[in-house]
Amino acid sequence: MSIRLQLRIVPNAARADYLGVMDDGTTHKLKLNAPPIDGKANKALLGYLVAALGVPKDAVTLSSRQKSRNKTVTVQGLTEAEVIRLLAES
Repeated sequence: MSIRLQLRIVPNAARADYLGVMDDGTTHKLKLNAPPIDGKANKALLGYLVAALGVPKDAVTLSSRQKSRNKTVTVQGLTEAEVIRLLAES
């Protein structure tokens, strides 16, 4: 079982935080406390998701758009409802 999450990333924030679902109803917004330089924000994103979701590192992969603020992430082993609940609790 795997799901694909559409994410909108805000880099260089004071702290990493989940901001909820955007107005389109499918894109989730996250703040990250890493700059968008040399893949640091991507690395911070994956680390944040692994910690927030309580899954192994290999269960979360960046599927597309490595150089964009809009990203697609694949999460293995959780349902979409579980992912949303865990992100909201983080």
